[in-house]
Amino acid sequence: MKKDTRKRLILFDVDGVLVNTSWEGLFIAYKEVASYFGKKWQDFFKDLEEFKNWWDLNWPKNNEKLGIKKHQEEECHEVFYQHYSPYRFKFDWVDNMLEALSKVYKLGIDTNSHQKGIYQLLGSSLEYLDAIVCADDVKKLKPHPEGVSLAMEIAGIKNPNDVLMVGDLPLDLIAGFGAGTNTAAVSWGMGERNDFSAYMLQFDSFLFMNPQTMKKHFLECPEHLFELRKHPKDRKYDNYGFRL
Repeated sequence: MKKDTRKRLILFDVDGVLVNTSWEGLFIAYKEVASYFGKKWQDFFKDLEEFKNWWDLNWPKNNEKLGIKKHQEEECHEVFYQHYSPYRFKFDWVDNMLEALSKVYKLGIDTNSHQKGIYQLLGSSLEYLDAIVCADDVKKLKPHPEGVSLAMEIAGIKNPNDVLMVGDLPLDLIAGFGAGTNTAAVSWGMGERNDFSAYMLQFDSFLFMNPQTMKKHFLECPEHLFELRKHPKDRKYDNYGFRL
């Protein structure tokens, strides 16, 4: 058996990074969840814009707002994914990128979504992953760093400087930073740039403008990605937010 010489881990969030996120799909799914449990969804939000303000990144808080009890969570998830899954798809570049990166890096995911939906959604991409951490695997969801630390343990990576957490929301950056890893944000997810710009500055994160640029940096200049926390006062950035 060939010895695994990969010493660095790229850890991806899933929703908004490897798969799309649909506001319309979320809106419809939560309307169905509310109705299923005998609630009038209009009591919580009247339209999509109100829903965006009502919705929380931490799904247990949404359940709490709807009055869903702990013992009803599994049933709630079944209803939610039944109606949200049709709006959710894996980006067409994901398999190609993960295959290329897996030859150089260990790869993993840390997501606040549940195993069942993630496994169905990622499908063929799973073979490239060395660590898979979903909501079912942790006691505390992101932004808590538990999932990042667990993924490192599964992948056999001890030094957080050898890890890069990639996400589309502040909670991804916070989780990575909390675990001591390098962090990077993507521009094509749910997060608005203004939402995470302060965190990027504080955590000295990269910003990937598109998947092609992300792949290029991983394969051609990895040292820029995994030495972000060294010599912060000396760093310079180009017009795209990448360190020179």
